[in-house]
Amino acid sequence: MKKEMKYKVLLCLLAGSVLSANTALAAEYTESISSGNENYGAEIKSTDGNGNYTYNFGTDAKLIINDESRGISLDYTENSSANKIIINEKLDISVTNKENANPTYGIYLQGNGNKEIDRSAGGNINVLVEDSELNAYAMGSGVYLTSPSPSDNNVINIGNADINVQMLNAKYGVEAYGLNSFGTGTNNKIIMGDGSIQVTANSVSEDLSGLDFVSASGVAAYGNTEIETGDVAVIVMATGNENIAEIIANGITAEEGGVINTGYGDISVHAINNEGQPAYANGVFTFDGQVDKAGGDITAVAQGKDELEARGVYADGGIINVGIADVTAQTIGGSAKNGKNVKAIGIYGVYNSKINFAGGSITATADNDDAYVSAITAYDDSVINVNQGTANSVVINGDVINGGDGAINLNLNTADSVLTGSIEDEKGTLNLANGARWVATGYSEVNELTMNQGNIYVDTPFWADVSITKYSGTGNILFKADDTDKEGVVNIDTSSVIFTDAEKGSFINVGIANKSINTLDIDKTEENLNVLAGKVYYDGDNDNLNGKVVIKEGLITPEASADLVFDTANNNRGSVTNITGGNRVTKTMDAMKHIAETAIVAWRQEDSTLSQRLGDLRESDGGQGIWARMSRGEFNYDSQYENQYNFFQLGYDWARGNWYYGAAVSHNDGETTYAQGTGENRSTSLSLYGTWLGRNGHYADIVLKQGRLSNDFDIYTEAGHTHGDYDMWGTSLSGEYGRKIDLKDGWYVTPQAQMTLMRIGGEDFTTNNGIHVRQDSLESAVGRVGFEVGKAFDKKGSVYAKASLLHDFAGSADTYLSLKGLSNSYSQDIGDTWWEAGLGFNYKVNDSSYLYADVVKTFGGDVETPWQWNVGMRWAFV
Repeated sequence: MKKEMKYKVLLCLLAGSVLSANTALAAEYTESISSGNENYGAEIKSTDGNGNYTYNFGTDAKLIINDESRGISLDYTENSSANKIIINEKLDISVTNKENANPTYGIYLQGNGNKEIDRSAGGNINVLVEDSELNAYAMGSGVYLTSPSPSDNNVINIGNADINVQMLNAKYGVEAYGLNSFGTGTNNKIIMGDGSIQVTANSVSEDLSGLDFVSASGVAAYGNTEIETGDVAVIVMATGNENIAEIIANGITAEEGGVINTGYGDISVHAINNEGQPAYANGVFTFDGQVDKAGGDITAVAQGKDELEARGVYADGGIINVGIADVTAQTIGGSAKNGKNVKAIGIYGVYNSKINFAGGSITATADNDDAYVSAITAYDDSVINVNQGTANSVVINGDVINGGDGAINLNLNTADSVLTGSIEDEKGTLNLANGARWVATGYSEVNELTMNQGNIYVDTPFWADVSITKYSGTGNILFKADDTDKEGVVNIDTSSVIFTDAEKGSFINVGIANKSINTLDIDKTEENLNVLAGKVYYDGDNDNLNGKVVIKEGLITPEASADLVFDTANNNRGSVTNITGGNRVTKTMDAMKHIAETAIVAWRQEDSTLSQRLGDLRESDGGQGIWARMSRGEFNYDSQYENQYNFFQLGYDWARGNWYYGAAVSHNDGETTYAQGTGENRSTSLSLYGTWLGRNGHYADIVLKQGRLSNDFDIYTEAGHTHGDYDMWGTSLSGEYGRKIDLKDGWYVTPQAQMTLMRIGGEDFTTNNGIHVRQDSLESAVGRVGFEVGKAFDKKGSVYAKASLLHDFAGSADTYLSLKGLSNSYSQDIGDTWWEAGLGFNYKVNDSSYLYADVVKTFGGDVETPWQWNVGMRWAFV
């Protein structure tokens, strides 16, 4: 009993010690921190006598303030001699204010000189103002810095932090900030490490004057102040009701000389008023200030029933530098009636501003058909530079519009860079290089275009010309054309491309995106090339711009090309000369031909000699037998395709006199890799055979085989993806004769001759993209002469080497293809001569079974078998 009581006392002491330790590690303090606050004793607060105050709260302390307006405060109006507050260790700050009428701050500094709050050890900051009825506006910041004097150099350092500011259910307007630095002409600075900032502002205003507004910003610098952060994610949400004049939400804003330097971290801004008042959302904004952001996604969404504007990056004067980022501007709903605006702009510059964007994506969307939607817009003398001097991926989804005397300079120089939209810029530049694309979707004016293997894809209405004032380099112009007439003559419904001037030595390749243009007939080819050339105009010196007109190879139509010339008698319109045609068999057709060959060659590969199928049948003592064999190998054709296959065969036979009669079933499964795709071939067959074993080593072998062959394939060419599958019947009849001649000391030689007649039935099928294929039957006659040289070992078996010469006397077929009224065809011929060599053995396991195997290689023909092995076993019984 005493022992048990002793343990209980020890457990209580231990629990008390742990609780005491935890309490010490997570101590909570409820008095605000300020230079004038004497509520903290010497064990926490100390001073050096020069206005510098140091607080030691211990590890992971929390400052929890209720119904007061400040967490940490250094205010010269309360204590003018106070200079600095230092928080030695990490300190979380939470300020909740539901009763105090004053603005609410997590950290507050108002200085008139060189004041400083040093909380660089970090900690989270939470500010909550809820159901505020006491003042006209609910106002507050996670961190706020201000001063009255232009010569001030005040600093707040908050370290790493997650900041959450909530101004909820205000009865009037709202102003809410994560970080807010203010002071005209000062050098005040807020410093933050890594972390996040979340600001939520919501008003349920009952003020019917309609003068209240909701304003929320993640990071805001006003006047000549500066804010510097590490990698910080910013989320801002602002909402209001019908009594709010407008809603403004900013992720980052620098105004009137303010400067913000921030690292990576996504910005998401959402302004909502579904009650019929304006809502404005800006991801990054400056009004005569400067923002430098290293990177991270930037999203701005404006939602409501009235005027809406969403700007991902917005400079109203000043400078914004953004690293690699995905920028999105979106409006949801809105009304453009009665002179109101609904605007979604990815990057927006006005009033002599400058924006530098390193790379990433820019997207603007709106679900209102009357909205102004633009990926990039510049007005006045603003300049917007995209990917200048770098080689970053750039994806622009939306129009590019310069409405002033400034310039938009776009550099797309990677293969995955693309601009989809129109360009209206009479001052800027566009560079397309290394496979970058511009998909022109509307009327466009480009001041200066440079291409180095860049691409322009014209997908515009017929009235919306693409005009280029100055051009240099070498690039490609591809027109969209959905339709052709019944004779394959193309109808191009897009607009034209007009070049005003070009630098000497400039070159363009003009092409078209359509897979069924008639290039099979020379007259239609010329007509189509001229239709295409006629979509290009050049008004400058004819010696400066040259080109080529190319109709790319289609699925069943060959490539055709010609030189591009401009006819001054026809308004400088393009036309062609020196027409040349490509290979009539396209890459798609060539791949289909090889695919058909694999099924045929695989069927031919199944044809075997007697020794491969049954081994040395003379070793069998029984009247009946079952046998099984497996073969695995590979064949290829001139680096065009490679097929690996697995072949299985199971058979039964019985003896009657000198004859063995039998039947066998087999299955072959192959996979093929082509230069343009992949395929699979399969076959399942039934064979009937009769084998005669005569005196003095003579033998004959006759095999009749019928099987079902299957083929499916996927072809990938520039013309597109083609998939097809089909089945066909195959028949073969083989006869082999030979004689085993015994020599001295167990040696023997077996001269052989064999003839195999094969027929693969024709087949009609249609591919996934509409190509109708009619494939004729193929007949083949393979003759073989050869020999085996071997040595027998004490009636236990033998080893041998073999060699043969083979020739296919037929092996040809025609295939006809049709697509959208056009027809083409190809012939294939697998007739060939080749050599075969191998090694093998027969081994008698016991009186009723024996094992046999060989390895074979072929060479000298178009189709080669670099390796094949075959292994089988036969069991005999009475």
